[in-house]
Amino acid sequence: MSKHTPGPWEVSEDDPCEIQREGNGAFVAMVLPAPELGWDMNAEREANARLIAAAPDLLAALRAARGYVSQPKVLAAILSAIAKATGGDL
Repeated sequence: MSKHTPGPWEVSEDDPCEIQREGNGAFVAMVLPAPELGWDMNAEREANARLIAAAPDLLAALRAARGYVSQPKVLAAILSAIAKATGGDL
C-alpha cells in the first residue's frame, strides 16, 4: 500500500492552489508557480490543484477497474498508472 496521505482530498476554499484532506482540512500540497513559465499562471495552477485533489479517487477507480478490464492495452495502461502513482505497488 502506498504511503500517501489518505483521501479524499479537495481544493481549499480559501486558496484554489492548495490541496487538503476533505473533512478535516489537513494540508496535503500546494501548487506553486513556475517562474520560468511566468508568474501569472493562476488558471493553470488551479487546474493542476484540482487534478491533484482527484488523485486518491482516480487511484481507487483504477484499482477497482483493473479486475474488469480484459483488453491488454487498456489493462497495461491501468497497471502503469497505478504503478506510477504508488511507486510500483499494484
